[in-house]
Amino acid sequence: MGYTQVALEDKILEMYPEIREYGLSPRLSFDKDKEAWIIKFRKGHREFTACIDQEDADSCMDNTYCESFGAEIKKILRQVEGKQSTKQANFQEEIAKVAYDLFERSGRVQGRDLDNWFEAERIVMKRHR
Repeated sequence: MGYTQVALEDKILEMYPEIREYGLSPRLSFDKDKEAWIIKFRKGHREFTACIDQEDADSCMDNTYCESFGAEIKKILRQVEGKQSTKQANFQEEIAKVAYDLFERSGRVQGRDLDNWFEAERIVMKRHR
């Protein structure tokens, strides 16, 4: 990690200009236990959280689009637009947490984002039957 928190924040805003277009203000912090950046987006009194693991953050700094982080950004933008109900947002957040847990339990194997996501969807759907 040869960059600063501010540099990563600037790079994210450069790669995802819609963050500014929607009036979101990001704040980053690094979670050493998860080896990931936690990004809290604020708009007024509302707060949205996304996570980008160290490898994806490094890729971002190298101008490489990260599909899983991009999907999280799109989910947050839908919430900001109000196109997603609170129940849907909570459901998506639960899936994201389960997917991240699967990622960690697999030994943080890279390149399995979609596999983890689909498995997390299956697990969460089964919980809510």
